[in-house]
Amino acid sequence: MNDVFFQTAWSTLANGYAGTPAITPFRTDLVCAPAWGIRLADPTGSMQPIDDYYVASPDDDATVVLAVIRAVPPMSRAYLTVAEQSPATDGIYRSLGCVYDSSECLMSYDLRQYTPVPPTHHVDTLTVADIGPCNTADPEAMIWLNEANVAAPQMTHVAVRSGPRVLARARTLRLPDQTSYISMVYTAPQARRNGYARDLMLALLAADAAAGVHTAVLMSSQMAIPLYRSLGFVPLCNTHIYTI
Repeated sequence: MNDVFFQTAWSTLANGYAGTPAITPFRTDLVCAPAWGIRLADPTGSMQPIDDYYVASPDDDATVVLAVIRAVPPMSRAYLTVAEQSPATDGIYRSLGCVYDSSECLMSYDLRQYTPVPPTHHVDTLTVADIGPCNTADPEAMIWLNEANVAAPQMTHVAVRSGPRVLARARTLRLPDQTSYISMVYTAPQARRNGYARDLMLALLAADAAAGVHTAVLMSSQMAIPLYRSLGFVPLCNTHIYTI
C-alpha cells in the first residue's frame, strides 16, 4: 500500500468525500495519525455531526489505530473506512469491536491516457435551475443537489432525463492536485441495463480531462466493477466500512 498511485487515490477519497463547497465550511481535520480523520459538524445544528476515519495501515497496526481513534472525543456518529491489507483485515477489525457496514472497491483512472468517447444517450450538465426539479425527481429520493455545489466551477453534475424523470445521475469534484472524485452515480432500477451509467461516466471523464485532471477516483460496489473496468478504471484495493 505504499504505491504512489494508491496513496494519491486514498487521499482523493477522503478529500473528495469531504471537499465539496457545501461541506467544506463544516469540516475539521482530526489529529489521529496513523489514521486520517475528518469531522463534519455544523455549529448551527443543521446537520448531524459525523466523524469519518480512513486507515491504510498494516493489519498489525489495527489495535494502535483504534486506540488513537477512540481517544478522540466522539461525535454522534463515527465511521471507519479501512483499506484491505490481507484476507484477514475484516476479521481483525470486527474482533476489535468495529461493526461491519459494507465493502467497496477503490478504483482509479489515469486520465493522461484518456481518449474521448461520445455518450450514446443525451447527457445533461445540470445548472442551478435544475436543482429543484432534479431533487424532486431523484431516482434514489435523495436531495443531492444544492446551489453551493452546482454553481462551483470545480464540480460537474450530470443526468440522463426523460421529460421530468431523472433516469440516472452522477457528479465529479475536481481537487487542486489534479485529481477528481466521482460519486453519486445512480440509475433508477427500472432504467438499468440501458447504458445510462456508462454515458454519465463518459461525460464526467470528458469534463475532468478538459479541466486538466490527471487521476479520477471513485468507490465502486462489487456489482459495478465490470462497468468501471470497461471504461479504463483500475481496481486498487477493497475497502471495508465500519461503525465505531
